[in-house]
Amino acid sequence: METQEETQEEKQTPDAEAPAAKKSSKTILLIAIVVVVLVGAAAGVFFFKKRKPAAKAEEKPAAAASEGPKAIMHLETFTVNMNDPEQKAFLRLGVDLGLGKDPKNEKEKEKEAGPPPTALIRDTIVFVLINTKPDDVTTAEGKKALKEQILHALQERLPELQVQNVYFNEFIMQR
Repeated sequence: METQEETQEEKQTPDAEAPAAKKSSKTILLIAIVVVVLVGAAAGVFFFKKRKPAAKAEEKPAAAASEGPKAIMHLETFTVNMNDPEQKAFLRLGVDLGLGKDPKNEKEKEKEAGPPPTALIRDTIVFVLINTKPDDVTTAEGKKALKEQILHALQERLPELQVQNVYFNEFIMQR
């Protein structure tokens, strides 16, 4: 009988160990899942904390761009005789204007006031150009000064346009 009892005990012992083994493997699996979730969460927090300053840096240029011109007005190319008594000099200049407001968005005001005063704009720019000497605009500083003169003249004569910047898209001088 002892042999039968030992056999029965041996049979019971592996069965008793099997649920314990299943419990320990489930526990290990559960711990592994928890560790993976915690590591993933930590990596996510680290990644997004590093990304926030970069996102803020990207927002600053967008804010700076919103402070810039709201519209660009393209003007036809200017060709003028320059102020040089010693020799003939011609300047061919392409200009775009950066405006503080978009005239296309203000349809009601456009109907009342008519189209943008292109004739006044061109007259103002031509007046500045014909009073410029060729030697004054041969350097980068001279071109920058010419832009500032045109900008100042337009802001004085046509303040309603809110001209913020003058862009040269063509600049050819011939003597």
